[in-house]
Parts: sequence; structure tokens; C-alpha cells
Amino acid sequence: MKRILLILLLFCGAAVSAQEMTDEDFPTQLAKAKAGNVASQGWVGSYYFVNGDYENAVYWSKKAADAGNYSAQLDMAIAYERGEGVEKDLQKAFEYYSSSAKGGDVSAIYMLGVYYHTGEVVKQNLKKARNYYKIAAYNKLAVAQYRYARFCLAGVGGKKDFEEGVGSMQLAAQQGFNPAIVDLAVWYTYGYFVEQNEELGITLFELAAKQGSQEAQMFLGEFFFSGKHGCPKSYAVSAQWYEMAMENQDKDVKLSSIANNLAYCYAYGDDNLPQDFQKAHQTIDKAIEEEPDEANLYDSKGEFYLMQGDKENAQKMWNKVMELAPDFSKETPLYKSLYENGGVYVGKDKRAY
Repeated sequence: MKRILLILLLFCGAAVSAQEMTDEDFPTQLAKAKAGNVASQGWVGSYYFVNGDYENAVYWSKKAADAGNYSAQLDMAIAYERGEGVEKDLQKAFEYYSSSAKGGDVSAIYMLGVYYHTGEVVKQNLKKARNYYKIAAYNKLAVAQYRYARFCLAGVGGKKDFEEGVGSMQLAAQQGFNPAIVDLAVWYTYGYFVEQNEELGITLFELAAKQGSQEAQMFLGEFFFSGKHGCPKSYAVSAQWYEMAMENQDKDVKLSSIANNLAYCYAYGDDNLPQDFQKAHQTIDKAIEEEPDEANLYDSKGEFYLMQGDKENAQKMWNKVMELAPDFSKETPLYKSLYENGGVYVGKDKRAY
């Protein structure tokens, strides 16, 4: 991935915009850089970073950075942070961020907030972190508005300030910052920090989901699965959102948390989603591959077997549940159908098999 483009996506604005850099401009800028023009040296350094030539990128960016060009200082900070063209060195990264921040670069100011927030290189100081986030937020950096909002709402690094926090989160969302849109969606849906407005909450969830938020896709999958918050119950629509979330797999989100409900959508079916036990089993098996020791997944698979009238395999699945989790709840449809209902399965939508 292009380096500067990645930075642009992260900060919603960086020292050098990729749109400002063209191959046609390069010879002119290089000639000026060789003649000692500091701005051109920074331009050339960024151009080389964009194109993955880190050796030349560091050569020209360092010249400009050492001459006081704060955009080049930001580039050098990122280079040291990632180990691109130089040996990774967070201390030097922090120093370059500090220099760039003094020059007024908003992204560098934000990154100082991150360093004081996490306690990497410098001693953690949440008050300083909040202040840097605030400065960057007031300079319209969306990610800083988001971080500052969360600090205000939780009272981190200072007193709680709900009005300031909600306002900052709204500003980040207005700039299209997806995590802020998701947070606002949750707030309006459940009435946290703002007056409850489920219709607006669902609209925001849909906006975030269409922009690729797996979290929003999972929320919508659950709402349509259960018919909550003004969403009509629909396994077909629920499956669509869960399928998007499955394709948009986040390394920090377990597949099973999505696959389990998606499998139920296939198993139940409705007027717009044909009942498909093969898909249900295939989906739950993917989750089992990821988490072979998760008892709940075998409970779900056993339930699907019962729905098909296969009591023998259903029993095997319950035995597996007991093997993995002897204290597993006896309130599940699988257990009740095997031992309390005479082998008759009654699903969540009251269908009997």
C-alpha cells in the first residue's frame, strides 16, 4: 500500500497530499531540491515515500526536516515509527513529531497525544494527551475529534464534559470518520448521552456499515435477526449484513461471533431466504475450525440437526458440549428438546419438527 496514502486515510489529512504529487512535476522539484530549495526537498522526499523508494525518501526528507520543514519532519517521524528507510526508533519518531508539532502540523500534534496516551517512549500523561487531542480536534482533525470526545465523556485526563464530548464526536462523524459514526449510532439507538432516536441510530448504522464498518454490520445483523429497534424481523436481511461482516473479517473479531447467528438465519429461513441446512452447517463449521473448544458452537450445530430430525447427531453434539463445558446451561433448545420435550424441537419462531 502506498505509504502517504495510508497516512492520509489515518489522519484525514497529512503534510503532503497525494493529489499534489505528479510524475510530471518531479523533474522540476528534483532540480529545485538539488539547488537547495527546502520545500522542494520535502516534496521530493514525500514523492519517494509514496513510490516506496525509502532510501531516497529519507535522504531528501531528512535534509528538509533538519532545515526546519515541519512537513518533512512529520515524514521522518513516520519513517522512524515504521522503520521505513531507517532502523525503527520510537524515540527519534517522537522527537520528529515534537518538532513538526511546534511548526503547527496538526497530525504531529495528534501523534504527541497518542504517545502520551499510550506511554510509549515518554511517561504516560493523560492530561497532556487530552490537551494534544483537543488542539488537533479544534483544528478539525477527525481522528483527534473522536479521541478527544471519548476522553471528555469518560473524564480521562480531566473532568467529564458530556456537551464537549458529544459535540466533538458529532464533528468527527460529519467528516465521515467511521468509528465516530458507529458511536453516534449506538448512542441514538440506545439513548446514551443524547435523546434516544432509534430511526436516526439505524440510519447511522447503515451509513457506517456501507462504508465498511464490521461493527455496524454486526449490529444490523442482530437487529434484523431479532426485530429490534424499529427493524422488521427478517432473516434474509440479517443474513445480508452478517455475510458482509464475514467478508469484512477483522483480525480482532472472532469469526464465531458472526457465524453463529448467520448459520441460524440459514437454518430458519423466511419468505426471502430459503431454508438451507447445508449452508447452516458449513457456516457453523467455519466457526468451529476457528474455535474448536467453544461449546456454544456445538450446541448450535446440534440444534440444526434436531431441526432436520437427526436426533442421533444432535445427541453427539450435546455430548460434545458437556465434554467441553460441563456447566453449560440446560436452558438451550437442544437440551430441552432432547430431554424435556420428548425429542420434539421447538425453534425460536415456534416452528415444530
